Amino acid sequence: NLGSKSNLASFTFSTMAVAVPLAQIENCVKRRELSEAETALRQNISQKGENAYYFAHNRHFEIPEDAKIISGPGLVTGGSPERIQNNDADLIKEERVEWIKDYAWADAGAKVKVYIDVPLAPEASDDSASATFDTRSFVLDIAGEPRRKLKVDKLSADIKPEESKVRVEAAKGRVTVVLAKKRDSTWRSLVLQK
Repeated sequence: NLGSKSNLASFTFSTMAVAVPLAQIENCVKRRELSEAETALRQNISQKGENAYYFAHNRHFEIPEDAKIISGPGLVTGGSPERIQNNDADLIKEERVEWIKDYAWADAGAKVKVYIDVPLAPEASDDSASATFDTRSFVLDIAGEPRRKLKVDKLSADIKPEESKVRVEAAKGRVTVVLAKKRDSTWRSLVLQK
């Protein structure tokens, strides 16, 4: 029987009996009796006055009339913010690079062609795109805003970097990378498969 213990109180709600520790009930009664003025914060301020831990949040600071305010470069004295430097030419604009993920490719006999559909200005020429070639990789760089790049590593076979090139077809909105094969063989994939 839970009601027989001295540190528990027994209550009946509808048809269910609930046992609640006596200390918990006493704590609820004490908290209900506390007024806002008797909370720990208010008690601390009333007991210790201006030296109370919580009183610091209520302090009001005034600058005396005869106070000497020293200001100058590197000193913070309050007031509105001041521009330190107004030299917009020194601002470096971070260039945004968009990495190309979608492309198509085709084996074209002695060459492999990689096709990239990209929005181009009508006046775009072959100078609008460049590439660096290695025997098994290339990096394409397309000028514009944003700048676009495509990096393809681990090509299926060796290429001739000196004979590989980039063509820009502005009317079609396409850049074509032409890879010159080192050996005349059929490529079944552009890159080595894992």
